[in-house]
Amino acid sequence: MKHLLISLKASTCLIAAADQKPFPAVIPEEKPDFPMSAAMRRLYDEWNPREDRGNELYSNFKYTELNFKREANVSRRDPTKVIKVDGVYHVWYTGRRSECPPVGLNNRTDTKPGVDWDLADIWHATSNNGFDWIEDTNPAVRRPPKPEQGWRSICTPGILIWKGKYYLYFQAYSDIGGQAYCPVRVAYADSPYGPWTRHPEPAESSRILEQYKDQRSVPRGAQWPHPDLLQRRADRARQRIRVAHAGRGVFRQPARTVRGVEA
Repeated sequence: MKHLLISLKASTCLIAAADQKPFPAVIPEEKPDFPMSAAMRRLYDEWNPREDRGNELYSNFKYTELNFKREANVSRRDPTKVIKVDGVYHVWYTGRRSECPPVGLNNRTDTKPGVDWDLADIWHATSNNGFDWIEDTNPAVRRPPKPEQGWRSICTPGILIWKGKYYLYFQAYSDIGGQAYCPVRVAYADSPYGPWTRHPEPAESSRILEQYKDQRSVPRGAQWPHPDLLQRRADRARQRIRVAHAGRGVFRQPARTVRGVEA
């Protein structure tokens, strides 16, 4: 009977949703009376489902099927923001093309990925309408040769335009798993089509300097902002996200990073 009631409630919700326009999606202003995920419950219990709809950063959207063909051992993930340049849409993303699916961290080799984003490069695609995309035949930014930092994988890109130049920021792994050293590197170009040049030095480093490792701020007189402080702040932000995904009240209790620094 319990399952029947849940099914009836879900059916009622679907019927009500059918009366709404299919696009954009509309979130009910009142908390629905049927089982929801922890994330959806937080939307009503801790946040604001009504949003600030006058804010340009808020929007409703739906997913559409990507027109790329499915290929074995090919992964596309972590897209950047989509930018429009001279009437053409551009996006960059983590792309892996490997000889086999991920085999796990303990079984990885130089040709077999341990995880989905291992052995990856940064790829680029364009579109004239935002729906139909054409992928470049080669990566926009390739992994550097071994032993340069990032030879194992470069992934999770972000795009920035500044004074007529284009900058791609990405994580650069020479090892993966655990607390592998992973600085942020950058490549730059005069056009969104490239060619891209990797800067030889990291844009931001996660190495821990001994004199600051137990502090939550940089001493007066030290260089500001110190890159390690930025990394610790990023670690705390990522920990909050992990806590939220685990279903804990992200604003109700502090989290702790892997280094034991209270978030």
